[in-house]
Amino acid sequence: MVGETWLNVTRDELNGVPGFITNNSAEVVDTFHPSLVLIENTSKEISARNDKAYVRWTLQFWLTGLLLVIGWFGYGAANTSLDVIALHIVDASPVRTSYGGNRVFGTVGFGVFALLAGQLMDTFSHTAEGRDFTPAFVTFFVASSGTVLLTFLLPKTHETSLSSDPEKKEEQVSPGGSPLSVFFTPDVILFWSGIFVVGICTGMLRSCIPWFLAELGANGLLVGMNFFIQCMYETPIMAVSGWIIRKLGFHTCMLLALLAFGVRFVALYFLLDPWYILLINLTHVFCFGLFYASMMGFAFEKAPPGTRGTLQGILSGTFSGVGQGIGGLTAGFIYQAYGGRTAWLSFGILALVTAFFYCIGMLALWRRERNVKVTVL
Repeated sequence: MVGETWLNVTRDELNGVPGFITNNSAEVVDTFHPSLVLIENTSKEISARNDKAYVRWTLQFWLTGLLLVIGWFGYGAANTSLDVIALHIVDASPVRTSYGGNRVFGTVGFGVFALLAGQLMDTFSHTAEGRDFTPAFVTFFVASSGTVLLTFLLPKTHETSLSSDPEKKEEQVSPGGSPLSVFFTPDVILFWSGIFVVGICTGMLRSCIPWFLAELGANGLLVGMNFFIQCMYETPIMAVSGWIIRKLGFHTCMLLALLAFGVRFVALYFLLDPWYILLINLTHVFCFGLFYASMMGFAFEKAPPGTRGTLQGILSGTFSGVGQGIGGLTAGFIYQAYGGRTAWLSFGILALVTAFFYCIGMLALWRRERNVKVTVL
């Protein structure tokens, strides 16, 4: 067209331009109009032309995948055990406290080390293309070693499956006749389904946000700050989560988490300047801070003594294992085929639609409980 300028550049020359997503393929030369850079950066045509640049099935790739699988086995078991131990310590504490109030310290540690690792990586990396991950691995090794040593200082407690007192034993068995029957009540099933979708959204977020930020031109420090700010937002909500859960209830907290994920992902769809991610992360207070405290508290309150660890393991496995696994894998396929923005929008719609049906489930559950109360009266 007359009066318009079209440019011929390689993708390496476009790396770091905010809003333009590239695949680090210098061989491909694109002709584009500057005004379309921020709009057409996730088109299916670009992804189709460069699909070979996404995954290289090398030995290093498979070894990394194997190490991640082994690592997540350990992480899942350790994280679930830690939550069970924390809840038992809180329950036996002579001072009134809550799970969220104690979990705050883990949040602070997560944020501080994320920021520290990002800064160290930038400091010891000579070029953006050759980023050195050694400081991150060293930091992880030091922190993990300290954690292992501290576990020996934890008090040793044992929970029997049922009390030896006949009267208490009868109270601990659920109305269905078996302690495990509590897992299949409408209340638990509804909450369980919410955990599954939140796990999918979390898997998408954790898998793709560093990738997306790098494509928008973010440096290692900003990627580290992203996790640090999430933790800083999460800290106060964790501290008062017990009070909020008592006021709103577990299901309302779950609904807020689903709505927050929907808003968050739609906002990421429109994100152009990577620094605005720090503002979008305000939604993290509901996406993880309030949600995770609700999930742990729900399992501890609903399960009869002796089955609390089992229910917490099931819910944690649904969130951290099945949910995040499906979310990360699905997000990867969508990201590869259609680009990052389409992936964010798709998962945002999923979260909002789930929130709608979850609200209907809450109303049905509330109506069912009200009818039961009327029948009893």
